[in-house]
Parts: sequence; C-alpha cells; structure tokens
Amino acid sequence: TSFEDLVHLVSLRLSERPKGRRLLAGCSFGGAVAQMTALLKPQSLDALFLIVTFNHEAEAFAAAVGRAAAKVLPNFVMRPVTRLLARWKLSGGMDPDRREKFLDMISSLDPRVLTARLEILRDFDVRSRLAQIQVPVDVVYSTDDSISGSASQLEGWKRLANVRVNGIKGGHVISRQQPQAV
Repeated sequence: TSFEDLVHLVSLRLSERPKGRRLLAGCSFGGAVAQMTALLKPQSLDALFLIVTFNHEAEAFAAAVGRAAAKVLPNFVMRPVTRLLARWKLSGGMDPDRREKFLDMISSLDPRVLTARLEILRDFDVRSRLAQIQVPVDVVYSTDDSISGSASQLEGWKRLANVRVNGIKGGHVISRQQPQAV
C-alpha cells in the first residue's frame, strides 16, 4: 500500500457525498492520508479536520527504530517492542488505566501492519506544499505531544491558506483522553 492507493480509496468514498458535505477527518496517520488526499485529489473534498497529526515525519528516530526492529525481530518479540515504543511516544498524558488499555490494544495489533505505516511515512514532508491546500482546515494538536505539538509542526500549519489551529492538553491519543474537547 502507498499514499496513492490510500488517497484513491478515500477519494472514492468522498465522491459518494454531495459537494459541500465532503469533510475529511484524519487522526495521526489518517491525518497524513487526509493531507495527501487534499494535495493529490483536491476536487474530492470541501474541508479538512486534522487531529494530532503532522505535516512532516515527526519522530524519525522512533520510526527508524520501529522499522529496523521489524526487519530482524519475530512477531512475538515485536509485540513488546511495539508496546515500548507506544509507551514512549504515543501514550503520554493518559491516566494509568487508559494507558494500560491503550498499550494492550496497540500491542495486540499485527506489528507488520504498524511497520507498513511507518514505511509509508518514511520521509513524509508536505510543508512546502501546504499552501496548495485551499479548503478550510481545522488542526487540533495536543499541547503535551511531541508528535503533533512540536514547534516545527505548528510552524508548518501556518503555510495553510485557510486554517484554524487549536491546542488541547493531553497526549497523542487525545481523542480518547478528551473526546468532547476534540
């Protein structure tokens, strides 16, 4: 799978909606897909809602660790590695009960699927193209998230022509932590 494949699938679904009602929402990896859809198939959507996502590969080192580990470690070893990486980069700001449930859920996923996402995101950087996105964009980032809330990510959003950027206290899984605020 590639961004082009995912964009094609998303744009097909959006084409089923009437013009004026094609809001595309994306969270984290889904936000990267949403941005690529706006760039590659701009006629297919009317607005974007981006939640704790990024406009360039935010955690290149952590992603590289995950990709390298997946190449050499069997699944039974990758599951605890996935849990460790998720605790390190994704579960910040969560209360202990929610953190453990989230870590149980993410470590139950097929590590190869997660690694495939990391491969798709390798060298992801749309900052120089964000001005091409002409639809209204709402960006929600987490103030406690190094992935979505870094200074370089926030600076990148300024390149969008029609954007509202809002920070909410929480971690990378803010939709689980503060769903009403999102």
